[in-house]
Amino acid sequence: MPAPSEVLPTRVNDIYPGIAPKRFERIHDGKVVFVTGGGTGLGLSAAKAFSQAGAKVFLSARRAATLEIAKTEIESMGGEVDFAVADVTDSKSIVAAVAAAIERFGKIDIVIANAGKDCPMGKKLGEFDAEDWYSTVDTGLKGSYFTAHATLPHLIESKGYIILLSSFLAQSRTPGLSPYNISKHAINRLTEWIDLEYKGQGVKSFAVHPGAVLTDLSSGFKHWLPNGDEVFVDTPELSAWTYVRLTSGSENWLSGRFVDATWDLDELAKMKMKIVEQDALKNRLALPM
Repeated sequence: MPAPSEVLPTRVNDIYPGIAPKRFERIHDGKVVFVTGGGTGLGLSAAKAFSQAGAKVFLSARRAATLEIAKTEIESMGGEVDFAVADVTDSKSIVAAVAAAIERFGKIDIVIANAGKDCPMGKKLGEFDAEDWYSTVDTGLKGSYFTAHATLPHLIESKGYIILLSSFLAQSRTPGLSPYNISKHAINRLTEWIDLEYKGQGVKSFAVHPGAVLTDLSSGFKHWLPNGDEVFVDTPELSAWTYVRLTSGSENWLSGRFVDATWDLDELAKMKMKIVEQDALKNRLALPM
């Protein structure tokens, strides 16, 4: 399988015409978006984009203070927003947050499973502290599964969308990054399974690499990579408006697949026939030919 960066000739790192906000004005009017990790970083950027597109937004994260600030920011833009404190690695906690969202807005149409944590790096598999290693998988995979598990009944009802945060590193084998690579690879597979088992009920799922965006969580990667300054050049708005387009109804054919936010989606659409025929952009085991 080629690296995601090799699929398309054009790499974008900021808003481009295909995801221009004006193109999606009010497109999500009446929709409700549930965002985990929504208090800061990529989650907050996504929440703001969906709010601009007309949606009501419900945020969850572990820190009430950041959620309060995020709520104020979105309200200052004219958005309708609420939140609940939740830990995605605690199933009862995320179920309670989903219940609060339903009580507040009555439904959930779109889920952005964005919560993550800083990742230990730079050691071989057996050299990490075992609990530290697994905590990355715990937050990434278990958190994504708990979020999907809690929201799927509502997404079935709304025939909605779920976006799970992946990474181009899911497709690579990078020494020193085993917990991150493995958890993201598993998230790609989880995305495929949601599509496999729920597409008949109208649910659409995408595993999305948000780009190389410098946030509090990714700063460790920047310092660890020798070319970190050259890598982390993507804006948080790139992924945010990619999410808006993916959930607009025009890209349902990509459900169950890996999507890189740095790909120009208009160019990707030109490859639709080939991608669908080959059932591409999914995890594969390479067999000898």
